[in-house]
Amino acid sequence: MKNIIFPGGKIDPGELHIQALQREIQEELQMTLAETDIEYMTTIIGDAYPQPNTQTELNLFRLIADVDWEKLNPAQEITDMQWIDVSARDQIAPAVLKWIDYSRGSNNVAAAPSGIALIPYNEDLYEAVEGITLKAEDNQFTKTPIENIRLAQIDSERHPTLVFNAQQQCVGFFTLHEGDGVRPYSSNVAESIFFRSFSIDVRYRGMGYAKMHNRRT
Repeated sequence: MKNIIFPGGKIDPGELHIQALQREIQEELQMTLAETDIEYMTTIIGDAYPQPNTQTELNLFRLIADVDWEKLNPAQEITDMQWIDVSARDQIAPAVLKWIDYSRGSNNVAAAPSGIALIPYNEDLYEAVEGITLKAEDNQFTKTPIENIRLAQIDSERHPTLVFNAQQQCVGFFTLHEGDGVRPYSSNVAESIFFRSFSIDVRYRGMGYAKMHNRRT
């Protein structure tokens, strides 16, 4: 079997999937893409390769921009580029094969649940926080996401975190509060953190995001 390596890398802290994809394409293929050049398709859970008994999450995007593939100038470590025939299954990773089968409508392959990503807040995500919609009665029990952001700006022990689904939609929010935030509830302040102000956008309630979040955390 010929070794074929797909351009890629790891998601940096605070990056969304689409941002990591844009960065890696730029680094590996010297191609600059706008978010509007890329379209999210779906998420698939499949077997990782070559790690045994391990699964990996594939967030699938497709390129919708016109690209002249003959004029690409890839990074120096990429010595050759070629298209791979989807029928050459021995050259394709198992999780990618699952996507190929799913896209063809194979009856024995199902799409994975959407899944979630937990992204630490940064100022580039302010609009996403503003877009979170809560019920009026929610504010009787917890501070709003914007109020939490403002508190975090003056308190370094507060760590606001956004919950994104696989479609890159911000569906929820919470704050991790260390130090004084833990003190009223635990004597082990140094090794504890307080989970507070957890909210799911009203438009995404009843879809299982809270359960998925609880499994992640």
